[in-house]
Amino acid sequence: MRRSFLQMAALVAVGSLVGLTYNALSPNGLPLRGGTAARLAQEGARMMSLQEVRYYLQQPGTVIVDARSSEEFELGHIPHALNVPADNFAPYYAKVAPELQKAKLIIVYCSGGSCGTSEELAKELIAKGYSDNRVAVFHDGLPGWMRANLPIERGTYKQ
Repeated sequence: MRRSFLQMAALVAVGSLVGLTYNALSPNGLPLRGGTAARLAQEGARMMSLQEVRYYLQQPGTVIVDARSSEEFELGHIPHALNVPADNFAPYYAKVAPELQKAKLIIVYCSGGSCGTSEELAKELIAKGYSDNRVAVFHDGLPGWMRANLPIERGTYKQ
């Protein structure tokens, strides 16, 4: 019995060591510390707080992008946001690409917290060639914006 336990413990230790080594050497390895912020940094984006978003939205060349569905966007969004649903990227991106290409900073948001669509959209934008210093994710998203009693717009974006 004791020998089986030692063999099992050794197997778990060797497996863990192999897994951690592979993760560390892999270009797509997962960060083991830092959570979402570290993952975003590894993927080429950064996370922004509400205060940072409010500051940058006042700076020329900042574009804010809502990664939620067009139906959710129409119900309410951050003022002047563009809608590029992460799950329907190509057609929406084609419509807003000229504005994004001129942007100095692109801030992406979704429904906050556990909503991963803003991270997905940030990855899509980075894959399109937007450098990491141009893409940020507002992790608190629309709920964080609304908790701060900041204004929202309804309806579709008018160019």
